[in-house]
Amino acid sequence: MSEIPFPYLQNGSDRVALVEGHNSYNYSEVNSRINRFATGLLGDQEDLQEERIAFFMPASLDYVTTMHGVWRAGGITFPVKCSLCSF
Repeated sequence: MSEIPFPYLQNGSDRVALVEGHNSYNYSEVNSRINRFATGLLGDQEDLQEERIAFFMPASLDYVTTMHGVWRAGGITFPVKCSLCSF
C-alpha cells in the first residue's frame, strides 16, 4: 500500500473525525475502514499504479472511505458530483 501521510488518521486518535446523521466516527474507526477498503481494492497487487477510479455517491462516511482508500492503494480518484446526474 502507498505511504500517503495522513497523520490525523494514523495517530489512532479517539477524537471525532466525522459525524453522519446521529452517528459519529473517530479517527481510528475511519482509518480502519480506509485500510480495509484499500486492501480490498489491491487484492494481490502491491499498488494500483495511479489507476483512475471514478465513484458516484453523496458526501458521507463511504465517500471519505472510498476517496482515501483509493489514494492509499495508489490510485487516482475521480469523484462524480451527484447533482450532475439523474436517476
